[in-house]
Amino acid sequence: MPEQKDKVQTAEQQGEQAQPAEGKEKIKIGSIPLDQVDDVIIDAVEDVMEDVAEGIEEIANEPELMAESTHPKWEHFFLRVRNVAVTVAVVLFISSLFMEEYSHTLKAVAYFFGSAAYFSEIFMMTDLFSKKMPAREMFMAYCFGPLYILLGISYLLE
Repeated sequence: MPEQKDKVQTAEQQGEQAQPAEGKEKIKIGSIPLDQVDDVIIDAVEDVMEDVAEGIEEIANEPELMAESTHPKWEHFFLRVRNVAVTVAVVLFISSLFMEEYSHTLKAVAYFFGSAAYFSEIFMMTDLFSKKMPAREMFMAYCFGPLYILLGISYLLE
């Protein structure tokens, strides 16, 4: 038994061994120095947002897609709004994991985009409130749309 005690290290001893000596090496994430990670993430988010904007513009300017469709034009609009809102919300949530400095603001904006996605879904499913859908099918959209607005406001107030 005394031999086992010698082999077991305390957590403090392990932590001391794991830390590099000062001045020897900068901390990096992959090949990016830690002090430049925020800039790289911001650039990546901007690139994704530009790609989303270009995609929306391409889709909006293609009348042949609309000509073949049997759905009303407004339904295509809300479908695009929903898809873009979900994509932007995902990008913002992932970005908030890496940029702690802006995490509350990014999460707030992401929740607002999530809410927009749910409201777009409500508009599509109810044909702009002209058709009554069963509450079982609309439960998530009716509950989470307003909830996401409240969550976004709460993150902005922090």
